[in-house]
Amino acid sequence: EFVSYDIRHTLGFVASPRRFNVSVTRAKSLLIVIGDPDVLGLDPMWRAFLNYIHGNGGWRGPEIPWDPSAPVDEMGGCDLAENSAALLDMNDFTRRMETLTMDEVGDTEDAGVVVDKPWRDIE
Repeated sequence: EFVSYDIRHTLGFVASPRRFNVSVTRAKSLLIVIGDPDVLGLDPMWRAFLNYIHGNGGWRGPEIPWDPSAPVDEMGGCDLAENSAALLDMNDFTRRMETLTMDEVGDTEDAGVVVDKPWRDIE
């Protein structure tokens, strides 16, 4: 059975506004964000923050895969196509992993299974 993923569920605590607020406001003099912009950019709040960093010259690393000057829809509507593509990628990954796992199992249910045996026979 394939599991369909929800983008916000997949992002977990990263997409939580309270945790975002805590992580960003606790820095005293320097904030360094280390993460995958493709993943963080799925969340409108993080995308807006990454755009702010990029626009103010703080961006280091690979280029942002979206237009950082484009306005961000806080409801995520403008990124619907991107979110849908990410969802399809995750579902495709799940299918491939299930296929690989099932291929490893093979036709025989007991093939390659190690059965625990008692270390001595009970008399």
